Amino acid sequence: MTEKPVLHYFNGRGRMESIRWLLAAAGVEVLGWFDFLATVKRPVTPFLIYEFKSHLSLGIRKKTTHFSLTVQFEEKLFETREEFEKLIQGGTLMYEQVPMVEIDGMNLVQTRAILRYVAAKYGLYGRNPEEQAWIDMYVEGLRDLSDMIMYFPLSLPEEKEMNLEYILERAKTRFFPVYEKDFKVRISQIPTINRFLQPGSQRKLPLDEQSIGTAKDIFKFERGMFLKNMSTIVAEY
Repeated sequence: MTEKPVLHYFNGRGRMESIRWLLAAAGVEVLGWFDFLATVKRPVTPFLIYEFKSHLSLGIRKKTTHFSLTVQFEEKLFETREEFEKLIQGGTLMYEQVPMVEIDGMNLVQTRAILRYVAAKYGLYGRNPEEQAWIDMYVEGLRDLSDMIMYFPLSLPEEKEMNLEYILERAKTRFFPVYEKDFKVRISQIPTINRFLQPGSQRKLPLDEQSIGTAKDIFKFERGMFLKNMSTIVAEY
């Protein structure tokens, strides 16, 4: 039996959110009973109930002529520095950093390594080296933009307006034009992504001030960290 992937992170978006999106795109979610009935369109019988439970217990991608069922991912979210340190002391974090994903008997760390493994596992990492290179370029570009957005809440109060203008200018002139040109179908039109966007999914909301404070306490972020990161970004450009 294939176990559910288990995601270890704090209760927020951060670097884990791209992993959640990829798992959603791969269809890593449980087909509920009512979705099952709507899919198979057969009368409810003891055998149908047995069939549903049997496929549910498999916990793997299982395709039949009737329906497709995939495994759900779990999340173990910590909300205090003490909980994070307990995870570190457990010895499962290679660099004492998160995100970490338990999958296929491994404890995967480093966001890009996790993304590549999940994409390859579910057939989303291209059919050849050329397609993989294009995927990596799109991902790395989005990583540059998302890093700026992720560090923005850590801006010094007097620098927030400047930093926001910088992010918007980069997004509008460098990143958005590429994705608008090369992607012909809106991501929200992909069925698995559309479900992920619905209320009640495991998608996380943007951080509010309280959540930002919690993240700072857990990871010991410094005030003005955005500016330190920005210097590296500017240097790379």
